[in-house]
Amino acid sequence: MRAVAIFISIWSVASLGAAQPAPIHTAPTTGPARMTLGPNSGQGPFVLRGQATATDDARGRLRCGGFVASTPQMTLNLESQAGLRLVSDSPVPSRVIVRRPDGATMCSDDRTLAGDLPAGEYAVWIALAAPGTTPYRLTISSQQLVAPAPVAPAAGRTAPNRSAAPPPVAPSRTGDVTEVISLSNPLTTQTFRGRSGGSEDVSRRMGERTVQHGTCAGFVTTDPNYVLRVRDPMRVRLVVRSHHNATLVLQDQAGHYHCADDTVGMHPILEPQLAAGSYAVWIGSARRGDGARYTLGVTQDSGVTPRSLPR
Repeated sequence: MRAVAIFISIWSVASLGAAQPAPIHTAPTTGPARMTLGPNSGQGPFVLRGQATATDDARGRLRCGGFVASTPQMTLNLESQAGLRLVSDSPVPSRVIVRRPDGATMCSDDRTLAGDLPAGEYAVWIALAAPGTTPYRLTISSQQLVAPAPVAPAAGRTAPNRSAAPPPVAPSRTGDVTEVISLSNPLTTQTFRGRSGGSEDVSRRMGERTVQHGTCAGFVTTDPNYVLRVRDPMRVRLVVRSHHNATLVLQDQAGHYHCADDTVGMHPILEPQLAAGSYAVWIGSARRGDGARYTLGVTQDSGVTPRSLPR
């Protein structure tokens, strides 16, 4: 199969920060996009747009959290050392994973990865919290920062001898690991248990994105507690029962937020109309560090209330 590639160059690392419209490049449908950053072309930042299909557990292949495609979204060739900032933007939670020329892997804690990168060829993945497919936008711009310590090389690759770097510290989390919930018609009531809350302010996570429903408040984990995989268009009733004041946040495929707080007493309820696709759900707490056990009900039955859910 003939490789499809995109080749781009930059005049210098400093020029990436100039206030210029970002050229948008579309990723090929097969194989990674190929980008070269060097001294012979115009200014950035640069934007790559495409579809990310996540099928493989990144913990086994790349020693990072999330799910990735079997091949990277981009092969990035740096002709000289550069301080770069890579930001992924997608309707569902995503992060950036970069495999360095020496085989070591850099993993972002959220959607941004920044570092001072030596010359060489890098593989870049957009990782999703759960298996699925979503459009993405990857922006590369100048960022003069020291690179985060890479984790150990992937299996089958050997890193050069060097002083051992301290292992990366995982962010503290109050909630549970993301669980994927598949929904299709007819939908029977399902219940899930976990622990609410986290250290991330919901309003900071949203940024300038649109709130479609309710007032978004509270504190959540970086990754969602759940990803809803909706097979058929449907109205879904999400009901939370908790001993503490809980909040409920859903991010739809357009990146918009739907939120609930104190719908019935301290218990939040959402009833969104969902198209087929993937949706991220967080169970938050009213105050940072004030998480508690909860029960989430996922149903189409309007008779399901917080009180009717098991403790």
